[in-house]
Amino acid sequence: HAVRVAHAEPGDPAAQGVPARAVYFLYAIRVYDFVCFHVAQALFVSYGLDRLEARGVPGGENGRHGREEHREGRAQQLTTRAGEIDVTISYFPGHQNAAEKALEVTQKALTLYSMLYSPYPYASLHVVESLFPDGMEYQGLFFLGQEYFAAHLENPDGYLIPIAVHETAHQWWYGLVGNDPALEPWLDEALCTYSEALFFEHYFPEKLSWWWDFRVRSFEPSGWVDSTIYEHAGFRSYVDAVYLRGAIWLQALRQ
Repeated sequence: HAVRVAHAEPGDPAAQGVPARAVYFLYAIRVYDFVCFHVAQALFVSYGLDRLEARGVPGGENGRHGREEHREGRAQQLTTRAGEIDVTISYFPGHQNAAEKALEVTQKALTLYSMLYSPYPYASLHVVESLFPDGMEYQGLFFLGQEYFAAHLENPDGYLIPIAVHETAHQWWYGLVGNDPALEPWLDEALCTYSEALFFEHYFPEKLSWWWDFRVRSFEPSGWVDSTIYEHAGFRSYVDAVYLRGAIWLQALRQ
């Protein structure tokens, strides 16, 4: 992958004639996922990125259909601490209430999992509201889809909190205890899903039954917990087997 970033500080002669609003392009070739934390933080937060365009590389065997997504306005940021760890969230305008809740539960999950599993090994954890859907974890950083923030404004009993603490748990399950996410995905996804239950059990025990119904039982999951990603025709069957039945299996094992 390759990133080319050109930026001129205010007052720099090189900035003369440069439009105030800029579009930055990021390309990834022959990689499963691409993230550059420091570049993303600098552009998206510090410099107030106005628009992000993600485009597939045109043509060739690695070319993908181009796509363009954007949110207007300067990104916002909130920070708190979990002990000595800095916890930060970057979010889109209009989503501050949801961002505050996501930051709060991430801080709580970080504290709990550090106690239950092992101390968090990094100096910081950064949460970023993303243009692409769902969540995606990396070491020291994870993304949460903008749809969770938007839905939280109308219905607090939704996916924002469970997915935020799920992605936090990935700092341990895959992050510290490595596994093959394609051939043995249950070794991180089942444990991260069950970590959601542990979070609700510890902080919101009155919501634990709701979590099991909303997140697991309502889907009536089936399938083999230890299946590979290649054994599923779609994402739903994969989640049902590995994530949801994995959480049920871990609960049965615990009991």
